[in-house]
Amino acid sequence: MKKIKSNIASLDALNEKIDALHARKDELENELENNWEFLQDNYSLMIRNSIFKRAAFLRKNTIVNTVLSIPKVQDAVSTILDKVSLKIEEIIFNLLEKAFPKKD
Repeated sequence: MKKIKSNIASLDALNEKIDALHARKDELENELENNWEFLQDNYSLMIRNSIFKRAAFLRKNTIVNTVLSIPKVQDAVSTILDKVSLKIEEIIFNLLEKAFPKKD
């Protein structure tokens, strides 16, 4: 993140700067929330693609590839990956809560 040096000459300028920073904070929170939602919606697909496209035993004309091309098997793998992603999400949230406890 770029730091912009500016001299604040008056209280009004300070308030404008604070308002601009609050607006930027809100933008970043919305962007983070959108990215998090995208990750939650597409995590299992991204994991599946990264694992299956790189694994040599999943190349064309193999038994594993044939088995994984069956829709019921794909659904089962997707369900498993969804459950794993939920557990990983839960672990990440727990770690973040421990690292950055909420101040009441």
